[in-house]
Amino acid sequence: MALLPAMIKPLHGWSSVGMTLAHTEEELRYGMEKALLFESNVLIESYIKGHGYTVAVLGNEKLDALPVSPYILPIHF
Repeated sequence: MALLPAMIKPLHGWSSVGMTLAHTEEELRYGMEKALLFESNVLIESYIKGHGYTVAVLGNEKLDALPVSPYILPIHF
């Protein structure tokens, strides 16, 4: 099975919507089911403890990036 802990999220998600931090295979299955409620493609990646950062990108043909900012995960992560 996958290396745990792992983050499971909808492939084209935003913010922390549909994300799950899995420490067990049961949590991994739950996270996949939860992410599939938002999209049919799911991303599973190794969880690396540390600080998170986010960059918002706006636009369609011309893209503009907002400044990098610290990302604070909800308390349940």
